[in-house]
Amino acid sequence: MIRTGLYWSGAALLALVAIAIWASGALPDSGRIPLHWGLDGRPDRWGSPDEARLALYLFPAAAGLASIVFALAPALDPFRDGLRKSAKAYLAAWLGMLAVLLATGAGVAWLLVSAAGDADARADGLLRVVAIAGGAMMIVLGNYLPKTRQSFFLGIRTPWTLTSAIVWEKTHRLAGPLFIAAGLVGLIAGALLPGIWATAPLPIAALLAGLICVAYSFFAWRAASDRQTGPHFD
Repeated sequence: MIRTGLYWSGAALLALVAIAIWASGALPDSGRIPLHWGLDGRPDRWGSPDEARLALYLFPAAAGLASIVFALAPALDPFRDGLRKSAKAYLAAWLGMLAVLLATGAGVAWLLVSAAGDADARADGLLRVVAIAGGAMMIVLGNYLPKTRQSFFLGIRTPWTLTSAIVWEKTHRLAGPLFIAAGLVGLIAGALLPGIWATAPLPIAALLAGLICVAYSFFAWRAASDRQTGPHFD
């Protein structure tokens, strides 16, 4: 699991660095470049080419940092055996994170290079990429969540799922379809809605799915035969 994740992390890092190098070379040496876009998809803040280059290298930096966390987490998890049994789901989350960063990094690079030659360049295409990539990741995670076991680093981690294996299993059986539904919302919004509205439905749907799972885990825990309690629960 760790070796496979690190292999793909290395490949993603090389790709992100290559994209950043290409885009940095394609940017002008001087002038002002759009760096931020408003709700209407039009530029509303400009900066120097050096600021744009810095933004490009944030993506490989984020991928590298996140990969280190993914690589170290299994050794730190008190539920190490549960995480080992959830290896496919853990790897899917790891690779999904890399895929989203790669797609977003490539989209940002293309947008900055395009905006350098067109002050009115819109961010609609990038927003669609972000929404669709995020939606696809939610669908993949939803497929794997019902197969996970208790872990401090993966899944719906509440006081109630972590103190009852039964509640963990029931909650994640519910979470799977909810996450898939949220991902489908993201895909549809990314394909059909304009501008910033393409990205808005996915986080709302994901938050709603998460809140439902948290509430469900509490009520399921109260009826669970294997729940662990302490003096403060009596």
